[in-house]
Amino acid sequence: MFFALLSACTLVAAPLKFDTLKVGSKTYYKVTTIGANATDLYFTHTKGISNVKLRLLPPEVQKHFEYDPNESAETERAQANDDKAYYDMLQGELTAKAQKKIRKAKEESQSSENNIVDPISDRSYVGKTAPKLEVEKWMGEKPFTAGKNVLVFFWTTWSKPCQAEIPILNALQKKFSDRLVIVGISGQSEEDVREYAGPAMEFPNAVESEGKLANVIGATSVPYAMLVGTNGVVIYQGHPDALSEARLVKVLSPPPGQ
Repeated sequence: MFFALLSACTLVAAPLKFDTLKVGSKTYYKVTTIGANATDLYFTHTKGISNVKLRLLPPEVQKHFEYDPNESAETERAQANDDKAYYDMLQGELTAKAQKKIRKAKEESQSSENNIVDPISDRSYVGKTAPKLEVEKWMGEKPFTAGKNVLVFFWTTWSKPCQAEIPILNALQKKFSDRLVIVGISGQSEEDVREYAGPAMEFPNAVESEGKLANVIGATSVPYAMLVGTNGVVIYQGHPDALSEARLVKVLSPPPGQ
């Protein structure tokens, strides 16, 4: 860095020699000037090579090196701005590296071989406490979900893909009845749901015509599923096809008492 600065020196003025050169509280001995730029004087002395600000030196030395206080002040301001820009850039790089390291550690801690999906958005509820299950009306008896895993199935009566999922979900409800409660939620009216004539749903179903829960978790298409563990934390949200029997065996909490 010093030699880079030295290369910018003005070497036109003849070198000066001092037995001593006092700058503030510091004294240099056997000084020989090398050169100067708009702000600094460079010189050798008994302990090596140094530089000091020209504005701190006696007037006769300043005059010898054609010191201009206005040019010096402007140059120092420019140097200060350059230094700030450099350190801001350096700080930005260090911050970005630290954030990347934290993000990588977080991502690695969130994922495992047993995960069905991994969240990529802060809006995702995977790994977070599920929103409260509140509906407009239960189309039958309200299910008892305490101590059970809950699979919320968002559907509509007119959707053929939803109708195709219902027999699959019926089978899963029978298979895991000791640890899983499947709940269907439709964003349609009660009348529309009552007129539904597709495959029968062998699990509780409810109407939530305003679609509040679907909006909260970001369900923008059907069929859509949200699987919640017995601890109230979301295990999965997305298309229900991912919730195969084999996967549910891995991720569902065991039946109460086991």
